[in-house]
Amino acid sequence: MSTHSTRGTLGRAMPAAAVALAAVVLAACGSEVAGSASGDLPVLRIGTGSYAGAAAVARGVAGSGQDPYPLEGTLPSGPASATILRYADSPVPAADVAALATALGVLGTPVRHAHGWEVTSRAGTVRVRDGGTAWSFARGTSQCPAYAVDIDNPNGAASAVGCAVLEPSTASRGVTTPPTVTDAAALAAARPVLAAAGLAAAPARVLPGTGPRTVVVDPVVDGAPTSGVRTAVEVGSTGVLGAIGVLAVPAPGPAYPVITAAAALDLLRARPQPEIAIACARDAVCPGLGPHVVTGATLGRTMAYDGDSVVLVPAWLFTIRGSDDPVAVVAVERRYLADAAPDGGATASAVPGSSGVSSGSSGGPSGAPVPAPPAGPAAAPSASDLPASAPASGPPTPPVSPTTGSGPATTG
Repeated sequence: MSTHSTRGTLGRAMPAAAVALAAVVLAACGSEVAGSASGDLPVLRIGTGSYAGAAAVARGVAGSGQDPYPLEGTLPSGPASATILRYADSPVPAADVAALATALGVLGTPVRHAHGWEVTSRAGTVRVRDGGTAWSFARGTSQCPAYAVDIDNPNGAASAVGCAVLEPSTASRGVTTPPTVTDAAALAAARPVLAAAGLAAAPARVLPGTGPRTVVVDPVVDGAPTSGVRTAVEVGSTGVLGAIGVLAVPAPGPAYPVITAAAALDLLRARPQPEIAIACARDAVCPGLGPHVVTGATLGRTMAYDGDSVVLVPAWLFTIRGSDDPVAVVAVERRYLADAAPDGGATASAVPGSSGVSSGSSGGPSGAPVPAPPAGPAAAPSASDLPASAPASGPPTPPVSPTTGSGPATTG
């Protein structure tokens, strides 16, 4: 993967548009200072993800023969530390918003909203959230916009909607299923959009599916792979239907001590697992059931909210056999993590998708992943605290609030 860069700064997959970034503020909103052997580091208010007891719980889970994440192979032993990256909270310059909109064929003057910009014309609508951590495009002729970024509310999120809408080419023949777009056609249609978002040279892939197809890019930022910074472009037989992503490029911050991949795997194993089979018809094959075989891990970064500030924090990205999306676990040592302030700060909510909030993708139309800042690492409960069923574990992706269309969103 190539390093994610942008013209005026296009960044993460969950917000997006060229943005000029401000300097890193170490004492950013919601942070406090903690002591360390090498000096003082701000505590990150992204969730505690307590490691206490995780190893013992993980051993008990594995010993029961129900290990949800069995390891095959070896895990890396280092490094000892890694830097965080922080996105600016300032509004995106109107000129950058106009440039992005023009590249998408939306000609108009950016209109200021409470928390971002909107450009609208007959060709469609482009929205850019302040900070550039989320942008969206919806074609003007779409009866059901695929993506929409909230620019009116302080804790706004992006939306992915799945709709059952006939395309003109099939409605006239009485066909109820939109024609399937080939991988080559989807990539060709998405390339101009990716270029406008500063991702012209980034490797792109097409998610499996039928009907409209989704092209995704998981950028390399500052030399590291990412989770939760995905750009997604949905392509139908009539062209690009919508897109969502991150526009800004974050500024580097301080280096934090990190836990080992083995310790992060213990945290992952200790997370409560859902009893999906309860709602599964007899003799049916139910998706999402484990075990999920871990074949390796890479130290990358995942998106999270530190109070009201969006950050990319070090995370172990575990590769899972049979899945193109890694499962992320925040790697920062737990003594530098704290829960979000009770009186504020955006809280990332789980995004529907094949691997939950930790996969870096969320379920949008045709399995389109919607980037969203991830919630912090899940706390590792003690064995006695583990519930019989709980939401699927997964690393973060920016908080996305999927809305309900006339048809359910599929997962990638």
